Amino acid sequence: MSAAASVNGSNAKQEQKNGRDASGRFAPGNPGGPGNPYARKVAELRKEMVNFVSVDDLKHVVFAIKMKAERGDVAAARLLFQYVLGKPLPATDPDRLDVDEWQKLQEQARPPREMSEVMNGVPAQVASDVTRIAWPCKVEKNFAEPLRAGIKVLDELDAQRAKDQRPSGNGENGHVHVPEPTANGSNGTLPEWWDEAMREVVAERRREERERRRKAKKRRKQAARR
Repeated sequence: MSAAASVNGSNAKQEQKNGRDASGRFAPGNPGGPGNPYARKVAELRKEMVNFVSVDDLKHVVFAIKMKAERGDVAAARLLFQYVLGKPLPATDPDRLDVDEWQKLQEQARPPREMSEVMNGVPAQVASDVTRIAWPCKVEKNFAEPLRAGIKVLDELDAQRAKDQRPSGNGENGHVHVPEPTANGSNGTLPEWWDEAMREVVAERRREERERRRKAKKRRKQAARR
């Protein structure tokens, strides 16, 4: 008894470690592999194949398979039957006819509360149609409008800083206070992701400014060499 228990315990630990049983098959709860890393590429190729094959092309291919099946080609007949009739269903156990019938009746019977939930909801098509219309409006209100407003404020700040850096006629640059955008300003309460989005915008603007200055400096050097 102890030896059998130890063997079962070691097998269970081995299954838990690599997700396979003693025979190398997937054990219950196995997470599976990482999936197809080229799924996007395969989908692109499949799309091109579907676009390349027309309905008439498919009819010619099916006709060729049908002619081979009529001439006694078993592989062609199996392929034709598989796509026309589907794979054969497993044979029905005569001793389970009553049990199968009872299980089907149980599946057909649904509790009344499920009907109430369905009646109080909306069809999936209606939900999809409404979402397709309302979603762009929601994105425009919660994301696009605040983002454009923030970019406008940054443009105004950059213009004001450039103006302040230019010497004035009386030799004093002065100081002009430019208010920073606030969450409770004229745009109303901003979403939580606003700060992160604005940081990304500012970083991108700074990168563009550095790149612009670098190119301008390079052009000045090239002009000086000439």
